[in-house]
Amino acid sequence: WFYNVYTSQCVVYDKWLMWEPTTTMAQVLKEVPGHLKPRYTYFPDFASKDRSSWDNPVNHLLSEATEEDFVVFKLDLDHEPTELGILRQILEEPEVLKRIDQFYFEHHIDMEVMRDSWAPSKTTQKESIELFTQLRKAGVAAHSWV
Repeated sequence: WFYNVYTSQCVVYDKWLMWEPTTTMAQVLKEVPGHLKPRYTYFPDFASKDRSSWDNPVNHLLSEATEEDFVVFKLDLDHEPTELGILRQILEEPEVLKRIDQFYFEHHIDMEVMRDSWAPSKTTQKESIELFTQLRKAGVAAHSWV
């Protein structure tokens, strides 16, 4: 989806960094067009919110991206404490905010239509909107992902 949408707008990706503990590299690469495979870096582990860990996507972002790069960051780990920890780092660190152009987040909240699909959450829609508003006020185009 991301590849199709952004290439239709003449945005070419230089690199993809992905964390997905439930999928193997073979499964991922089976879905990737051949010419994109050299651009994929895949971590078959859980991402971490620990700032001292190289399993934290924020560390990779700060290490590998510049403000001039076009960065799309999708946060969808299905683990609320880790997601919120990473989101807080993004919101609290100006150098991180400067590097993200587009942000997609599947924020699992207490929403009736998703109760059968998502684990229970105490986060309200209002709180979620406030987080997205903070990102937008900081200059990041933030989008809900479901």
